[in-house]
Amino acid sequence: YHFTDYKNYIFSDMAGYWNNGLTRFNGDIYNIGLYTLFASFYSFYLAELFKILTFLNLFNNKLEIALLLQIVFGTISVFFFHLASTHIIKSKKLCLLATFFYAFAYPIIYLNAFIMAENLSIPMTIISLGLILAFNKDNYIMFLAGLILAAGVAARPSTGLVLFPYVLYIVFAEKFSTKSLRNAIVFSLGFVLVTGLVVMENSKNSRGEVKSLSGNAGSQFFIGQCKAQLVHCNPPGYHFEVGDPALLGHPEWARMNFETTHPFHDQKYFFERGLQCIRLNPNIWWDDFVCLKGIFSKTLFPSMLSARWFEPLIRISNFIILFMTLSIGFLFFLIRDKRVEIKKTLLITSIPLLIILTNYIFAEEQRYYFPAYFALYLIFFIILDHIKYYFREAMIYSVLALIIMSYIL
Repeated sequence: YHFTDYKNYIFSDMAGYWNNGLTRFNGDIYNIGLYTLFASFYSFYLAELFKILTFLNLFNNKLEIALLLQIVFGTISVFFFHLASTHIIKSKKLCLLATFFYAFAYPIIYLNAFIMAENLSIPMTIISLGLILAFNKDNYIMFLAGLILAAGVAARPSTGLVLFPYVLYIVFAEKFSTKSLRNAIVFSLGFVLVTGLVVMENSKNSRGEVKSLSGNAGSQFFIGQCKAQLVHCNPPGYHFEVGDPALLGHPEWARMNFETTHPFHDQKYFFERGLQCIRLNPNIWWDDFVCLKGIFSKTLFPSMLSARWFEPLIRISNFIILFMTLSIGFLFFLIRDKRVEIKKTLLITSIPLLIILTNYIFAEEQRYYFPAYFALYLIFFIILDHIKYYFREAMIYSVLALIIMSYIL
């Protein structure tokens, strides 16, 4: 609280989440704002929190308590990060170091000053991973892990692809068996229970117009494939505007501003427009690849200079995250020489790769890469655990990584 001006951070996306929570709390469940632009689960969570605070006569302190709970969730997730690290990093000292560095990763701490869905999604993804690695033989805990992951994905649907490596790991953690398959099914049932209820609620609130976790997947696909810097939607009686931080930070990548009377949740319309852009641009796949550099530099939203030491710390963090991302390739040597447990290593590695893939297909943004940060720390310390066997390769790899980083940053 002391190092940020958190009371003035309720604008743009943060205001959208906050106001949606208040709108639902006040009983206006059919308001178009609840389902057209943001995934609704986080506003469901805020509305229920507001009800509890009203009962406890703490409603006037709702912002501080909401932020405090985010910090609590993040702190709990650090314990599960350490739990996960003990199952994939052999050195206990490196497990503690990895946990320490992730616990104080600046972007994750910084994000806690804002009302944003990532503050719920990221801890839930980590907690679920820790449970899967430690207790994948226990039916009841796998059901709980599925519920928890579902809450994280419902809050930030763009992380949804991590479901597949989580399920595959439960099935093949040791040897495939009827029991491991049953545990994976139980995990999936927990996941489907929560996400199914959210989809049903969205369908009810939108009177059948949205039948998914979020109404904006189509518009995000359109923005990513058509390189739309700003999109203005003007359905009758409303106006919504979305800007792509990556394209605002790199205006040379933008191809258009776009205006339509279709609402953001008209996903069929936006998917069709996005596919049209793909057909008309023979270089679209390369353009999307170039734009991926936006998840590492100049695109962070929100960027608040009033947060103490924001500029130098975010620059340092960008350097660290990019270097750790490039380090993923070094796992080739460890897997080739069978120095790591391949199934666990593939599980962890799949998380950043799938989130990068999501950014590649949809609108890219630095904040959208935050859910992969915990996996990057785990991967990097897996490598450090074995680096003494690959000193020469590490030197060459580091030089190549620095050359690539000089282009991206």
